[in-house]
Amino acid sequence: MSNKPTFDVTTLFWGRANADSDTESADITEPSSGKRQTGWTDQEKPPRVFFNWFWSRLARVVAWLVQNQVRNVEVTEFSTMVSEVEPGQVFRVGTGNPPPPLEIGYSTAGVVVAICTDGQRVFWSDGTQWVYCHDASTMVQLWASDDLNAGAGVTSLACDGATLFVGTDGGALGEELAAFDPTNGDLLQLHDYAGTAVVALATNGSKLAALLDTGAFDIYASTSANLDQPPLASGTHGAIGADIAIDYAQIYTVGQWAAGNKDTKAHLISTGAEVWSMQLATANPTTGGQRIDADGEAVYVTGVVDSGGNATHKVDRFGSALWGVTVGDISTEGMAVDDRFVYVADGVDLFALEKSDGHTVHKKVDADSFDQDLCSNGVCVFGGFYDASATASKLFLMYSGFGSKAFLRVESDWDRRRPFSTLAVPTE
Repeated sequence: MSNKPTFDVTTLFWGRANADSDTESADITEPSSGKRQTGWTDQEKPPRVFFNWFWSRLARVVAWLVQNQVRNVEVTEFSTMVSEVEPGQVFRVGTGNPPPPLEIGYSTAGVVVAICTDGQRVFWSDGTQWVYCHDASTMVQLWASDDLNAGAGVTSLACDGATLFVGTDGGALGEELAAFDPTNGDLLQLHDYAGTAVVALATNGSKLAALLDTGAFDIYASTSANLDQPPLASGTHGAIGADIAIDYAQIYTVGQWAAGNKDTKAHLISTGAEVWSMQLATANPTTGGQRIDADGEAVYVTGVVDSGGNATHKVDRFGSALWGVTVGDISTEGMAVDDRFVYVADGVDLFALEKSDGHTVHKKVDADSFDQDLCSNGVCVFGGFYDASATASKLFLMYSGFGSKAFLRVESDWDRRRPFSTLAVPTE
């Protein structure tokens, strides 16, 4: 095969002073739409101004393709890629084989109990009053805060770019819901649930949903200044709640089945009223589901116990089951959803499931345990796994799809991880 041709992009111009100029020559005229439809006719002598227009446009297109060529980038080059490339460039990431996680440090208590990302940063907690923040591309720690009371233990996190929300068990001093400045870790506001623990949080950017261990939930405006105000609406799962998710119109809860109460439910954001409910667990309905997430089109539930073991389900927004698959054992503790995959940590291994039908795209097997919380920013998956040899938990960063080929485009200087969704992912 011949070598790939190379071009000096500064020479790719026609009818302009140079490649950077937007001013065209007076000898360039754009043909009318009618002329472009009919093309040249028999015996016609094309005007030079039309030819110059064609070559000028062609040179611009070729220059753009050269500047935005698709490049192969290995997983270890990710931090370099996102810090050095120019906006608009397109990359193909990964080599097709699941790369190892990129490990960053250890938690002090041996557990990564909660983790979330706003695309630029990753926030996590080890279950104490400490909350940590890392850069999402380099995983360099940006700040750490212990502003919560020492008796409180973090149970959940949610972030929307403007505010980091933290749920706790309250400890001996209350403060079960808090808001932090995501840029520096300053504590902004607290809400006291008087000893009732917040077990899960979810935000859609305009609303915050807080699920309590009683199964009740509250809905707030998603700004830190509203936590000391009464909630906009409230509702209940009706039994012990495990997790909560939110999209643009509904709130979804999952938890224990009890006395006929279903394990998965949908509620209106505006009022908290129940819209539908369904029972996904079959073999052990008193356990129910453990994790739930939503992407605006469907709802994903994992930790449901069926006759084959631990299962993950996809349900549409109207309560109709779309698929259910068995993955791993019965101790699912982590799930994350992005544009194409559902990630499930089953207690030992980490799975990437295709959202369309639930089949396993990749499975990451590790000698340690993938049994902790997960999150995704659409390009990378973040989470924790227990290191038995060190009796502590490591944080990891792994490519979306575990290294399967995917295209990314750098959209701007501040957001270098946005999926370039208009390109298909190759199957070879």
